[in-house]
Amino acid sequence: MNKPLSMNKPLSVVGVSGSLRKASVNSLYLRALALVCPAHINFQIYTELASIPPFNVDHDVNPPEAVLHWKSFLGQADMIILATPEYTHSISGVLKNALDWLVSDYQLLGRPLAFPNVSVRADRAQKQMEEVLRTMGFTLVEACSPRATVDKPFINPELNDREIAAHPEFNERLGDFWKEVDAYFAKRESGHQ
Repeated sequence: MNKPLSMNKPLSVVGVSGSLRKASVNSLYLRALALVCPAHINFQIYTELASIPPFNVDHDVNPPEAVLHWKSFLGQADMIILATPEYTHSISGVLKNALDWLVSDYQLLGRPLAFPNVSVRADRAQKQMEEVLRTMGFTLVEACSPRATVDKPFINPELNDREIAAHPEFNERLGDFWKEVDAYFAKRESGHQ
């Protein structure tokens, strides 16, 4: 469910990379986003995806501690950002597994979710991700879900997160993302969302 927003506290946004790779471009993108995040937004990146055990519906009522932490982390967010690589024309297995643990958890129904496509080669995963997330009842925020292209990349994997955030072209694109987040919540608060 959409969390009611309070003007007395920062907007809470969480990011999740669907890759466990140390050199993941999705993780790099989220870290660069964190460096240019406006002061009125509390942005946290979930880094425990590897600790979530394989989904087992028999354990759904009393899930493992790692799953409780995962649900709690997402539950406190006003918006969720999922950035996933494409493996064998699909969503990464670790991210799909983590999402499976959320299926029976109704606290996230309608929660705004952004899914930027950081890699120019992840179109199939992006389409599958959209279908999965809509089925789960998230509110997909297209304006906050940009697609990288060969002509308009979001990052350069040869740079680190600080270099990306300082690079004029990438800094502008990262900043544009946060402007879209602000615009989304401004519309929602005014009743136009």
